[in-house]
Amino acid sequence: MGNHGHALLSCQGCSGSNETRVFFDTLPPLIVFEVVADSLPSILPSLTLTLPTYSDHGQYHLRGIIYQGEFHFSARMLQSDGIVWQYDDRLHNGTPSFDFAASEHVRTSATLDYHTLQTLEGRTAHLLIYMSC
Repeated sequence: MGNHGHALLSCQGCSGSNETRVFFDTLPPLIVFEVVADSLPSILPSLTLTLPTYSDHGQYHLRGIIYQGEFHFSARMLQSDGIVWQYDDRLHNGTPSFDFAASEHVRTSATLDYHTLQTLEGRTAHLLIYMSC
């Protein structure tokens, strides 16, 4: 999403561009994105998300990822302090376990390597869960 809610998309069929504008009167406390394989535009996990409103913008933080694959799901939960937990009901008696500290994977002060978040034990990200700050 660009500035002021603009998103510029290009059509693969005709190479034309398509501009979409999305504005919010009020921002929801929770936003969930479904990640669909091979879709355009592709959705990649990011630690933060900024959405425009008519008068301001809202900041969201990635708090959960649901992974799907092999007829099973697993999850990661991201705490506000950067600790990331992993959940798979087949492991640890269904209790979340420590995965990593996000600060260990930070390339810059604001960007976590999205490749780290795209997969978990052979499963791919299916839902990205963001909560408002």
